[in-house]
Amino acid sequence: MEDHHKECLLKNRSFMCREISLSTGLFAKLTESGVITDEHLQKLQNIIRNETMAAAVLYFLTELLPKRGPEAFDLFLKALCESEQRHVAERLKQWMSDDCSEDAGTFEGLRSELQSYYKRKLASIRPMPWLQSIYLNLTDVFVERQLKLKTNYKGDERIVTMDDLFTPQETEEIPRRLLIEGNPGIGKSTICQTLAHEWGKQSCGGHCGTLCVHSFDLVLYFHAGDFIDEESVAHAVQKHLLPSDCRITTSELQGIIEAKNVLIIVDAFDEANAGNRTLDRLIKGDILRHKTLLITSRPNFLENKQRHFESRFTVEGYDEEEQLEHVKQLSSTFIVGAQSAAEGEC
Repeated sequence: MEDHHKECLLKNRSFMCREISLSTGLFAKLTESGVITDEHLQKLQNIIRNETMAAAVLYFLTELLPKRGPEAFDLFLKALCESEQRHVAERLKQWMSDDCSEDAGTFEGLRSELQSYYKRKLASIRPMPWLQSIYLNLTDVFVERQLKLKTNYKGDERIVTMDDLFTPQETEEIPRRLLIEGNPGIGKSTICQTLAHEWGKQSCGGHCGTLCVHSFDLVLYFHAGDFIDEESVAHAVQKHLLPSDCRITTSELQGIIEAKNVLIIVDAFDEANAGNRTLDRLIKGDILRHKTLLITSRPNFLENKQRHFESRFTVEGYDEEEQLEHVKQLSSTFIVGAQSAAEGEC
């Protein structure tokens, strides 16, 4: 059963214990649909006989129904409607509708906060590590990088562009675990920063032509160290991506992350992999296995985890054309800056 269905049962427990009658008709519908077994039926009848109807309803709501399959909640509502207890089903449907409206507002609030954060924090980069005081506009100096895609475990490779990152490769399935490796200073962090920054612009206008970063409802951009001592992705979001006065709770964050199409970008695995339990569980798919995870790292730090990645890329060194483009953009930026400074002195 999905978490929001369990939440509905919890929030309406007192009402249902008061209103639901575990009648012969309801029992028949629940057993026919497979929500409960004959063994469950006998257990519930014994509770009714030895205790009260309310006690049996409580046991059903806490010990049986939440542990059944993903269809159990809807089948339960249908059984209520067909056993003259429609008012209970309508109450639960109304609660779900109100909760969805509230969730939609929370999601839009989260999306807005993330877009604001990326626009503020990721709009500029330091292209030269030895000149920490120089920040340049990301859009002005970013050069599209070539990526070498390892197409299989035999070592076969082909060159692709960033537009192909989220495109199905070996199968028709969209890759859920992606690894980008490269030497220090080759541009891995800039790729991550560019993806998050581009998502913050909300739309590509249909120019990408393939699955792109704008196809995700949310993009969560982290440094690998952000997960150390964090028990979940939701806790990491709250601590590292949202302002301290943001009122979105970790429970709400978890619900949104589970419900939406999310890209989780984690940069610099090699810098914070020791004892990083939450990140390790993410890579293995122990948590959020249906969400897309993009990891960057220096080579050889993920050798024992290669099997978890459906797509593996290597950032290629600048070819001659990319070198010329990079120098052209940098020089153009510096010339404009120098001209502006000179005009200011006149």
